[in-house]
Amino acid sequence: MTLFVLIATILGIIINKGFEGVIKNPIRGFFLAIIGFILQLAIFNSNFAFSQYEYLTPYFYVVSLLFLLAFILLNLSYNGMKIILTGFLLNFIAIVANGGYMPQYVDKLTTAGKLAKIRLLEQYGHFYNGILGNNQTKFKMLTDVITIDKPAFLSGVYSIGDLITILGIIVFIFEFTKPKRGGRATQN
Repeated sequence: MTLFVLIATILGIIINKGFEGVIKNPIRGFFLAIIGFILQLAIFNSNFAFSQYEYLTPYFYVVSLLFLLAFILLNLSYNGMKIILTGFLLNFIAIVANGGYMPQYVDKLTTAGKLAKIRLLEQYGHFYNGILGNNQTKFKMLTDVITIDKPAFLSGVYSIGDLITILGIIVFIFEFTKPKRGGRATQN
C-alpha cells in the first residue's frame, strides 16, 4: 500500500503542478490520523508482539481504527474519503467480528511468498493484527483472501476492503493535491 501512496503522491503533485492544493485544501482532524497510526506503530512491532502486553493488541488495534474512522468521517467532503470509508468499514467489520484480528490463510500467504508470516501465525496463532483463518472465521469474504504474487513488489494478501481503501487513497491524494479554482474547493 505504501508504494501506491508514494506513486499517487508524486503523480498528484506532478499532474497538479505543485503543492498548492496541499497548502490550500482543508483537512480536518489530522491529529486523529496521527494518533491512530502511532498506536499501530506501537503495537505492530516485535518488541510489543513478544511482550507481556501482546494480549492487548486487538483492543489497541480497534481503538486505533476508531481514531482513523473519526478522521475519515471529518473529511467526507473529499470523494476519495468516501471510497476510503467503504473499504475501511469492510475491513472493520471483518476485524471486529474476528476478535480484533484480520484472518489470514496459509494457502494465500504461501502463494504470495509470505513464509515467515506463516511460521509466526502457526507458532503463535496470531501475529500483529493477523490471525489464522479457519472454519470459525466470520465474514470470510471480507478477510485477506485476495492474493497477488506478481510482480514481486506488490506481492501480498489483501482484503476487498484493502483494495477499495487503496483506490480511495489514490483518489484522495489527487483531490488533495489539486489546487482550488476561483476560491472554491474542488471537492463536492
